[in-house]
Parts: sequence; structure tokens; C-alpha cells
Amino acid sequence: MQLTEQEYQSFLEKALYPCVRVRTAQAGGSGQIVHSSERNGTFCLTCQHVVDGAISIKDEWSSILQKEVKKDVRSEVQVEFFRYSYQDRATGSEAIKADIVAYDKNEDIALLRLKDPEPRKYVATMMPKEGIEGRLNYFDEVVTIGAAMGHPPIATVGNICAFNDIIDNRDYMQSTAPSIFGNSGGATFHKASWELIGMPARIAVNMSGFSADAITHLGYIVPCWRVWDFYKEQMLEFLLDDSVTYDECMERIEERRRKVEEEERRKK
Repeated sequence: MQLTEQEYQSFLEKALYPCVRVRTAQAGGSGQIVHSSERNGTFCLTCQHVVDGAISIKDEWSSILQKEVKKDVRSEVQVEFFRYSYQDRATGSEAIKADIVAYDKNEDIALLRLKDPEPRKYVATMMPKEGIEGRLNYFDEVVTIGAAMGHPPIATVGNICAFNDIIDNRDYMQSTAPSIFGNSGGATFHKASWELIGMPARIAVNMSGFSADAITHLGYIVPCWRVWDFYKEQMLEFLLDDSVTYDECMERIEERRRKVEEEERRKK
């Protein structure tokens, strides 16, 4: 794939520079910076299974409900940014601690918030949900990028080769851009606009006897419309509406939690 100078600059700023590595104590994968501002902070999108090792479910006593309730305990994770010389030569990295703000195991989506309040310059732009049917088509050229196998971000090229592949009752897109272990949570971009259209999440596997061979050029992508729905369901409206702040969203989430506890208390 050949790019003009302008296209290559767009690739650097919209795809390469926002790409990060996500690490937990047990494992890691990739991520993409999807929001960064002074008032809200910086947020990284990744797959839930990338940070699954940092999430545990424990039984805790609720003095309000007077019974044991299940509570998820989320450990800190690290988001690793890469430094570049000559525009595209990775020369080092910087790790920033981050909290798991929201996650959905069934959707395989998670959102992280960096503890560093300094805004980041480079942010990936997701393709809008509205009008996507006319902009996203079979055989469109795409670029997948992720910090896989302990390596700085690796970009591969391919085409959209399938829509609506259903796995565990969730729909996925499929791309021929090679994807390798550790790419999960990275990003797949539409080459025509450098908009993020989804996250690499799975690799096709061919079972042969007692062995399994990864088909790396058939990658399953969590599509962007599922990410938009995740934002809405998790009450993260600040990612959908610039007039809403992160703090306002957290207040609404806390209010919903209090209402649920109040309803539980009344049922007793």
C-alpha cells in the first residue's frame, strides 16, 4: 500500500501515535487513545479480556442491605505510550497507571482512564454510527495496528472480508489484515479516512486433530457500533456528547447505584 505524504501524516497522527500497549500483572495487549481533554482526562479503549486479570469478583458485606453482595475489585493497569524519532522509529516508551472505568465481558470491551491529568495530543477518531452503512463496505481497505508480541506498534494491511459473523451471540466484522497475539484491544482503521472502525479481538483458528493453528490473516473485529452502544449502556455520555463531562457521568452512575440499593432494601 502506497501513501501520499499527506496520507502518511494522517496515519501517524490518527493511528500510530494513539496506539498504546496495555499491561496487567498477568498479561497484556493493545489499546487506543479515544478521548483526551483537560476537563475529562485521557481514556484508552481496549478489549475486556486484555484487562481481565485485573478484575476479580468478591463477596462483601453490605451494611445497607444487611447481606453479602458481589462486588468487582479492579486493580490498576499500565498504559504504555511510545516515543518516536524520525516520525516513525520507536525509540522508547513511557508507562502511565490507569483505572478500569467500565467493562463488559460479554461485549469484550473495556475503557481505561489514565491517572496522568496531562492531555494527550494524539487521539483516534471513531467512525460515526450515523450513515455508516454507506461508508463501510465489503473489500474496503483497512489497516490494523497493535503493540503485539512485546513489540512497538505493528501495522498490517488488508480488506474487510465479512460482516455480521456471530460469535457468542455478538456480531463481528472480519478483516484480512494479519493480526497476531497481543493485537487484541488495538485498532482497525478505514484507510480512506483513518477513522477507527473497530478493535481486533479474535483470530480465526483451524482445529486439526489435537492441535489448533491460528489463521492470522482472518481476524475478528469488535465493530465500532458495538463500542458506541457500550458507551451508551455504561452511561459514558461524555464520549458521545461534548457538552457532558466525565464527572457528570460518574454522578449519574452513582445515583443509579443508590437507586438500585434502595430498591433492594425495599424488597426486604
